[in-house]
Amino acid sequence: MIGYVVKRILIGGVTFFIVTLFIFFLKQIVPGDPVMTYLGISESNTKSIDVTTYNQAIKTLKMDLPLFYCSFQPSYFPSEFATKNYQLNELEKKMHRLYKHKMLVQKFISNCQELNSGLSNDFFNNPIPSALQKSDSVQFSQLHPQIVKLQDFPRTKSFDFPNIIWNGRSNQYHQWLIGGEHHNGVVKGNFGISLVDGLTIQSKMMSAIRWTSYLGLIALIITLFISLPLGVFMGYFEQNRLLQFFSKLNLFVYAIPTFWLSMLALSFLCNPDFIKIFPPGAAFMDLEPESSVFTNFSKNTYYLILPALCWSASIVAYLAVQIKDATIQIKKKPYFKAAVARGLNKKAIVLRHLLFNASPILMALLPRVFIIFFTGSVIVESIFSVPGLGKLFFTSIVARDFPAIFGITTLIIFFNLLLTLLADIFMAYVDPRIKLNHGS
Repeated sequence: MIGYVVKRILIGGVTFFIVTLFIFFLKQIVPGDPVMTYLGISESNTKSIDVTTYNQAIKTLKMDLPLFYCSFQPSYFPSEFATKNYQLNELEKKMHRLYKHKMLVQKFISNCQELNSGLSNDFFNNPIPSALQKSDSVQFSQLHPQIVKLQDFPRTKSFDFPNIIWNGRSNQYHQWLIGGEHHNGVVKGNFGISLVDGLTIQSKMMSAIRWTSYLGLIALIITLFISLPLGVFMGYFEQNRLLQFFSKLNLFVYAIPTFWLSMLALSFLCNPDFIKIFPPGAAFMDLEPESSVFTNFSKNTYYLILPALCWSASIVAYLAVQIKDATIQIKKKPYFKAAVARGLNKKAIVLRHLLFNASPILMALLPRVFIIFFTGSVIVESIFSVPGLGKLFFTSIVARDFPAIFGITTLIIFFNLLLTLLADIFMAYVDPRIKLNHGS
């Protein structure tokens, strides 16, 4: 049992590492300049950028570091290119790619900097750069021999094996995931700074998780109290016409989109022109920091019942069908038929044989149900104005707050992997026949 748990933990850890690696590199290819967004400057208004402020923001966001633990670059590139920010070196890299002579190019670039003559794109289209043509004759006379030497240098087309540069812990991925000396990383709860309001993602997520926890607890209670008995009875009394009707109704409820059901409930059950049973959304909810969890929960339950009902409708239908199928399968087992033949009462049969033997099947569905819960929270919390994690995720997408988006995604994946691990351990404890090596 211990070996099985250790193997599952290792597999979960490797999976989390791969997922965080994918999320990190996805951050690098999203459109827009994160430095400009961090400074609150429109990308179309580049003239108002202060170079010092821009470079300081790059250091604050750790974008001056290489991306990963190791870097690959052509052999004709200087080694310092692995540590410089790519946005500051495009012309230099273009020269190295064009001439592929490290020493000549570096000497020319250093002389340009000494003479205060910056690189220009015209250099690659004009044998004599326009920036040098406009300069005095002293600068031109000093740089012209190097220009001629560069342009006369034979350009080889042979394949260059890239150099592998080890960057150690001083890279963007390590700083983002683990952290550094003066800040924590994702594994310690630091998901970065919001690009919208400058607040930490951790503080915004902690405030939102409280509301999602209250709403999720109510939805979980509704789900268990409806889906569990409904699924067992639909499977145990599968010939009952009333339960057959509920089975068809269950499929109909599962097919209803959550956003459409939420809009109907908000329009008809919260509207004084129809039937006003519930309050319109969560506008009057309030969390008191000094109050206990039970006080806040009981105070806001009335405002969360309707969102919880809409949230749990599809999950109830899904779980009821799965429990029904599991019950029908268990009814065909020899031990179940033997229990019925011994004359046990129906209560003992349902509790001791049906529910106990169906529990591994239900635990295997736990990670999938968790994902359904989160996707439903994005819709329900946005419609009913519940300031939870789902609404935060939706507003972050609309505002292109990528640190918040990736932070919430990382958190959801972590909890999904954790629930998968707990489900596997529970199934191995209940059913000792489950072995990792046999893939059961």
